[in-house]
Amino acid sequence: MIRKAQEKDFSELLKIAMNDGFKHPNEMSLEWVNTRIKRGDEFYVYENERGVVGFICFQQQFSKGCRLHFISVMKEEQGKGIGTALVEKTKLLTRDLGKDKLYLYVYQDNKKAFNFYMKHGFNFSGIFLDKYGEGEHAFLMCSNISPK
Repeated sequence: MIRKAQEKDFSELLKIAMNDGFKHPNEMSLEWVNTRIKRGDEFYVYENERGVVGFICFQQQFSKGCRLHFISVMKEEQGKGIGTALVEKTKLLTRDLGKDKLYLYVYQDNKKAFNFYMKHGFNFSGIFLDKYGEGEHAFLMCSNISPK
């Protein structure tokens, strides 16, 4: 089940992100979560019988569309369709806002995520040089969202 995150979920989100098996170029903290919320981002969690096992951070305004700002799924829950469900949720949120583009950045070394997004309808759109620091680049990806 996917639901909007509540404040009580925030510390769990950090645990998931720190234990998902991926190198994240930015430090994860409650301050980061609160900053994203103050900027208007929304967090959604995927919950199953084990509890909260994945989440997304969704940015409603980015360029001419929306942005999947962050996604994370517990390492032991990966490969079970949770990431796919969360990506589909961002596409629905984008469509519901009347927008037709969903963007995201992928850290240059995260080939598994890059391939995952390609499989789910995202296309490579460009490179953001030094996004995460000198020599630490990001790939910009975009998915065209069909109208309702």
